[in-house]
Amino acid sequence: MKAGTSDAAVVGCLKTLLPGRRILVWYANDNVWHEIIVGMVATESLAAIYTPDSDLYLEDLTCSGVDGPSRLRSLGPRMTLPRNLRARAYRFRAAVTDDDIRKIILDSAKLIESEGHTVVLPDDVVDSKGANVNIDTFFDGSCPLRVVPIGAAGSSPQTPKNALVVRPALGDSVWLAAEPLGGLLLGQEVSLNEETDVQCGDRFALALRQGEYVKVEMVRISDAADYAEKRRQLFSGTAASSGSSDDKAKKVEEDSEVRTLWVDFDEHGDRFKRWRDVVKESYTPSFDEKPLEGPATGLHLIKHAERHGGDPRLWLQLWARAKHIEVTDRVHHELKVLTDCLYFAGTHDQLNIPALVSMEIVCRRVQAIVDAYSHASKPSWENAKIFTGQGTPEDIVSPSFRTYAAKKNKDELELLQARQKVRELRVGGGSDDVDIVDGLPSKPPKGPKAKPKGGPKGGGGQADS
Repeated sequence: MKAGTSDAAVVGCLKTLLPGRRILVWYANDNVWHEIIVGMVATESLAAIYTPDSDLYLEDLTCSGVDGPSRLRSLGPRMTLPRNLRARAYRFRAAVTDDDIRKIILDSAKLIESEGHTVVLPDDVVDSKGANVNIDTFFDGSCPLRVVPIGAAGSSPQTPKNALVVRPALGDSVWLAAEPLGGLLLGQEVSLNEETDVQCGDRFALALRQGEYVKVEMVRISDAADYAEKRRQLFSGTAASSGSSDDKAKKVEEDSEVRTLWVDFDEHGDRFKRWRDVVKESYTPSFDEKPLEGPATGLHLIKHAERHGGDPRLWLQLWARAKHIEVTDRVHHELKVLTDCLYFAGTHDQLNIPALVSMEIVCRRVQAIVDAYSHASKPSWENAKIFTGQGTPEDIVSPSFRTYAAKKNKDELELLQARQKVRELRVGGGSDDVDIVDGLPSKPPKGPKAKPKGGPKGGGGQADS
């Protein structure tokens, strides 16, 4: 559990504990933290725990103050201790292996049954590396705690009327996995076993794989190539539109957790995280949507500040000295405010800076100023709009319509130039018989023809004297 977690969250922590998980507990009458391994959850208030002294017993982990521990803490990555424990921790001396966890789980189940409780198997367990693993996979195929099916010991099982003994696929067909379960891939060819598998009807069967019954279907060989894709399309719309409230709540919880870091305290008990630890624990999550265009830059900025100066405030001193910018300058004052925001967001608030849009805006503003002062004697702010991602009132014009208008104006200008050229040709040199209208020749207007010079028809002018 993170520091500052509410009592309600501590009470609900028991519901999320998985067998094999290692946590730290604090008892009110003790002065050290105790590392334990959760063997199995018995009820909403009890769990079987295993201690470094090899003791196994039921413990109340709700931190109610009556019995059991009063506080819970999670271990850090790779099973390391949190930085701000403020006390020593009593831990396992030897390394805990997967075989140790398997034995603890099985012994915990026997203890729970002996106390009159029902053993409920979870879907996942936590291995020795702290990763969640399917319980059947963790036990090499099938968990020994699963209930033995009826009829496995030789009794007469009550099977449905349409249940048949499995038979091989027909000559032109194969059995394919209709769902990705039990270690099988969707569309993978399956060989059925008469002892464990059951055929239902002529085309479907249930194959027992890794403790799970997987639906398989008899498909023609000619249709086997695109069988998996057809199954995905069949459920793609339903999977996208559906979603339980638990999944949505889990997504909201994950989105909220990525914005915070583990809370640390210094040697004097004050809330403080070293900037190097801020950079080490920070990461850029992947969100479905974000209001800013372009890649995230927060992680790059805080890493650069740590490597060139130590933290954002020290980086500012180096940069101002290199650019000959005085403390009294306006730009220095603005950068001082922005770098202080980043510094205290990491060291005191202990936020995951790359995961917050507000911090991304601060980081981009810092980069816009640095880019503008590439030449300190003549700052250029031509890229500031791109860096900050902010618009102007003129951006109300649609970019696509602006492109259309520019193309339209270009076409109109070319047409106007063509008409002007035609007018110049008409004025400069046309023939008597041909007139040019819009670049096309036209016939001369109709009317009486002019009489030829030289007298009446047939005459050759005046007679020779």
